[in-house]
Amino acid sequence: MTYQEDNFENILENLNPVQREAVLYFDSPLLLIAGAGSGKTRVITNKIAYLIKKFDISPRHILGVTFTNKAAEEMRTRIQALTDIEARMFNISTFHSLGLRIMRESGSEVGYDADWQVMDDQDQRKIVEKIIKDNFSYFTNDMREAVRRKIGLAKMDLNYPNNREYLLQRGFSQDEFRIFHLYFEYQQKNKLWDYEDLVSLPVKMLKNNDRLRQKYENRYRYVVVDEFQDTNPNQYELLLILAGTHGQITIVGDDDQAVYSWRGASIRFLFKFEHDFPRTRIIKLEQNYRSTPQVLDFANTLISRNTARRPKSMWTNEKSGNPVFVLDTRSKEDEARVIGDLINHIKDERPDLLPVAILYRIN
Repeated sequence: MTYQEDNFENILENLNPVQREAVLYFDSPLLLIAGAGSGKTRVITNKIAYLIKKFDISPRHILGVTFTNKAAEEMRTRIQALTDIEARMFNISTFHSLGLRIMRESGSEVGYDADWQVMDDQDQRKIVEKIIKDNFSYFTNDMREAVRRKIGLAKMDLNYPNNREYLLQRGFSQDEFRIFHLYFEYQQKNKLWDYEDLVSLPVKMLKNNDRLRQKYENRYRYVVVDEFQDTNPNQYELLLILAGTHGQITIVGDDDQAVYSWRGASIRFLFKFEHDFPRTRIIKLEQNYRSTPQVLDFANTLISRNTARRPKSMWTNEKSGNPVFVLDTRSKEDEARVIGDLINHIKDERPDLLPVAILYRIN
């Protein structure tokens, strides 16, 4: 099917020049550095819609990867509005959903039949804790959680109990390795995958089976990845397998928004990408549509202190707003007192601003 240029007006309208450039670029792998509030979801969804309408690529041959099911659903809904194709037709998913789909389709070829099920974090924690209590009663609560985390990170690096010497060299104690071994045995016996298996096992399977690897390379002819700064080692390996040959890939990320290193994500993949995908084009989205100039100036000044980052400067056409204040406190009690004083001041001087919302990072 051939489309005329005027069929693309709903895809290209309301894009700023840099967003439009990103949507229309297909000559080589694309690394899109997208600052906060810069319209990256619009660029991703419009790019996928353009691939379908301009190049007549079937939705089944385009893979979109994001990091939450909610984000995936939003992307599918937006693309449906742009293409009039039902949202369920699009391969937009999280890494874990993608890995589960691959294992359900092809895992039987390497011994993972239809009886295998996925356990959640709570189930995994209970299993590991029971193994420890039955065999290593001296482990404290903190030690039990630490070994569970070590197991997850080992799998993330594609290391399983068959790599005993390597795991011992990388910080596993003899007892921790034994726990990993018993846990993995329990998984095999009861046919249970944990979340890290859903990415690592497809990677290991596709690495060792050229026919299956080619099957998925051919299926996903263009790959788009959101929130790339949150990518961890096995997720990056899966992308290399799926797009490493044809190089038809766009990744969207921002090293300034990388906050998940504690769960294995690393911004080094943002820099490694250019090495693994030659001729990568870099485009930066720096216009912010969400914040006031004062907020952006404050954020730019603060983040400029980071050493491992790609320089960029966010800017906005939004109207001027209120200044940003930093409350410097020394303890949680001091913080509570200062915030309480501030709320009392607002109550006396600007009661129209009440109620006050207090946002915090963790419970």
